[in-house]
Amino acid sequence: MRFLLPLIALLGLCALVSSCEVDTEFVTGDGVELRFSADTITFDTVFTARGSATRQLKVYNEGNQAVKIDRIFVEGETGVNYIFNADGARGPEARDVVIWPEDSIFIFVEVEVDPNDPVETSPFIAEDQLVFETGNAREDVVLIAFGQNAAYLNGFNRGQFAGIQAMQCGADGFFTLPTDLPTVIYGSLIVEDCILRALPGTRPEWLTDDLIVALHEGLGLLRVRPVRAYHARDYNTVRGFFAPVLEQADAPDASPDPVLDPIDLDAFYEREQNDARGDAHGSYFDRETREWVDMSPVSVAMRDLLAAFDAQRENAVEECRAILNRENLQSLEEFQELDSRLRDHICHVTGWHTQARYPIWPGGMSRPLMLLLDETFGWSRYNGRARERAQYEWLYRFLDRYGAIHSGHGPTAARPSALQSWPVEAQESEFTKALGSLFGRPRNLLIGYLGYRALQVLWRLAT
Repeated sequence: MRFLLPLIALLGLCALVSSCEVDTEFVTGDGVELRFSADTITFDTVFTARGSATRQLKVYNEGNQAVKIDRIFVEGETGVNYIFNADGARGPEARDVVIWPEDSIFIFVEVEVDPNDPVETSPFIAEDQLVFETGNAREDVVLIAFGQNAAYLNGFNRGQFAGIQAMQCGADGFFTLPTDLPTVIYGSLIVEDCILRALPGTRPEWLTDDLIVALHEGLGLLRVRPVRAYHARDYNTVRGFFAPVLEQADAPDASPDPVLDPIDLDAFYEREQNDARGDAHGSYFDRETREWVDMSPVSVAMRDLLAAFDAQRENAVEECRAILNRENLQSLEEFQELDSRLRDHICHVTGWHTQARYPIWPGGMSRPLMLLLDETFGWSRYNGRARERAQYEWLYRFLDRYGAIHSGHGPTAARPSALQSWPVEAQESEFTKALGSLFGRPRNLLIGYLGYRALQVLWRLAT
């Protein structure tokens, strides 16, 4: 009796379970609709030796019926080995994978790469397909891995392929392609605000020796000499690819081909700069610094003045006075231009552009030197307009703060600054000051108006 009751309960439970079993109907064939967490699985790891990496994919069944996927497999378009695990079923192929209604499954995809294999077996970009087949319907998820040890410039961002990658320039204004490894550009490469530089020996894989000979002999790609600097730069770049191959292809006793001589880019730059900026003052293009040297009187004077400021010699005042009294600076146009450029420089080095509260004293400037500049250009005596006014105000604060303005002695005492007179003018009329404080705010105006109306009401009630 002790064993009878548990036996009866067990038999009843089995009968209950068997009576609840129903045949599940699966959606198959063309009626299967799946959603994937990603349409591309990227393995952006660069292997230097044999290794593997794993990524995951999630497959969703958002319908209200169970789905049976007839077959999941890797198409096997490359020699790189892709292996997956679909809901516990591992292999290069899985069949009859079920996803229940409003449910999902994880698929883990693993890639094995040996970069020492030849490119034919393990290509630089090993692209394959993870295929989901149900009846006649087929859906693909792209698999991408790097099959060789190389420098990859690509649009991958945290495993997701964006298609475009923007590269930043170096300190020298160039973006240089690496030379220790092959460079693979996958997607689009954008080099912003600089020059893409390929060092000697760099060559695209598709530019074979036979193609170079055919382009040179058939199209005469280097026969047309450039006429502008940017064309000459492109010419030298193509020549860098072509010259080693063409020199090797020529007969040993053949004379050198003049077409293969490089073009002097500096000569092009010099000619173009002279045509665009040449003047009667002898300005020129410096080949060493690759910069335009302005020899106009104002530019020469600015360079000499700044050099005198930096040198901090004892006779700096007399040296600067001699520069300012040069004969070629005495015309109104030169004088105004020198005034403007010096004013910009002094404002800049004293902190005007940084919106500092107080001016700072720049290194290399002495009070007698600032006094000389103020006597020459009258910075503390003029008001100016708009931007000039703001600069004059700043310069006056600077000169006054550091005691570089005349205080009653010398030629500038007879012409007081307009800026100095502003505080005095503001105190001339106490009545004007009281009116400004009383009616200068909207709140005071409103209180005054309400008081006036209240007095009107009281007057009418009294009369």
